[in-house]
Amino acid sequence: INLKVECDVRGADVFVVQPTCPNVHEHLFELLSFADCLRRASAKRAAR
Repeated sequence: INLKVECDVRGADVFVVQPTCPNVHEHLFELLSFADCLRRASAKRAAR
């Protein structure tokens, strides 16, 4: 998985909407990976 935050989220509250329909493990992994990506991009808070 290659994740990239293309806008500045530094200090921003970010909301992530991710489906958890069939293939739940893959979607959950993507969600957690993206939340980590946002944290590394200095988002103030990432709500899931």
